[in-house]
Amino acid sequence: MSLKRFTPPENWKDMLEKIGVMRIKKDAPVDFAGCHKCADQNADEKSQRFQVLISLLLSSQTKDRVTYEVMGRLKEYGLNVDSMNLIQLDALEELIFPIGFYKKKAVYIKKISEILRDRFHNDIPTSVEELTQLPGIGPKMAYLAMKVAWNKVVGIGVDTHVHRISKRIGFVPPDSRNPEKTRTEIESWLPKYDSNL
Repeated sequence: MSLKRFTPPENWKDMLEKIGVMRIKKDAPVDFAGCHKCADQNADEKSQRFQVLISLLLSSQTKDRVTYEVMGRLKEYGLNVDSMNLIQLDALEELIFPIGFYKKKAVYIKKISEILRDRFHNDIPTSVEELTQLPGIGPKMAYLAMKVAWNKVVGIGVDTHVHRISKRIGFVPPDSRNPEKTRTEIESWLPKYDSNL
């Protein structure tokens, strides 16, 4: 039995161009409240990268506007690896409420901060493999962290929305099971220069 290799639509470049035109206004919440807008530009580079990572962690199962507001409170508190190692868990929970799963994410922030202090000199890892070993950090978050925090495009961050739309427009087979499968399917045919889209 031979497995048939998936072939993307012949007009995929045209489709991407049209998506780009639709997105030209940049009026979606992610455009003004996404992880690329959450870091304090006056903070040192390590703290900025940490803030990007924490904003990605908080964004899961949470609206972008809520994440952005909570990130504002965390930055006012002083969001860096050292301060998150020192803060009491209940105080951190209070700061990040009403983030979805805020109690679990507060524990993740504490654990991540400890790992970054002990193993990465208060910085975030420089690879997807190491990032996804951090508590609560999945592939989508890791690929976005690489792009935003390290300015390295090493893959596509696929969430449930990109997964659903990719299936609908034929960028992946209709039976693509999850965002990670969709990511690997798209990366198998999308030229590297387009992976920034």
